Amino acid sequence: MSHSLTVKEKEHWKERIERRIAKQIEALCSDEPGFMDDVREAARRRALDSLGIAKLDDRLDRIRRQQEALDAKKTRTQKEMLAILRGIPVRQVDVWRFKSDIEESLDKRQLAHEDELLAETKRGREILTLRTEKENLLDTVWLATSPKQIKDLWEKVDDLLGAPQTTLQREALAMAPIAED
Repeated sequence: MSHSLTVKEKEHWKERIERRIAKQIEALCSDEPGFMDDVREAARRRALDSLGIAKLDDRLDRIRRQQEALDAKKTRTQKEMLAILRGIPVRQVDVWRFKSDIEESLDKRQLAHEDELLAETKRGREILTLRTEKENLLDTVWLATSPKQIKDLWEKVDDLLGAPQTTLQREALAMAPIAED
């Protein structure tokens, strides 16, 4: 006679599988040291370019290497960058928040470009697939341990949304539902 897993047990299995996926990603990257660093750097450059602020970022790098006397120029440049990102005049830029706003915009765009760059190589596509499985792991564990009604509903929601299922989700949905005690 089988039994349902507790929430704690499901969390345990989710964490164990996450660790295995993380190890596989590490293994994919281990034979080419610096692979992910190169991808992140290229993604950052693409993010700077696609946001239209690459030249201004280069200017910031030069400014950072100069003496403290150039701090006013640095602040002005950062305000110009945020004005571009927000589409507002420089005079309306809040001087207290601009640095974090610029980095937040850059980080979001960089992540999108990182995924684009990973999609360009076989190894990168494998990493993206593993990341997707990892991000969806809690749902997958619950699907694998759910009754038929939940599995059917999940498939109907996926159909409605046009959402693709991960490989592990397809496997979980194909498993026989756990019989309730």
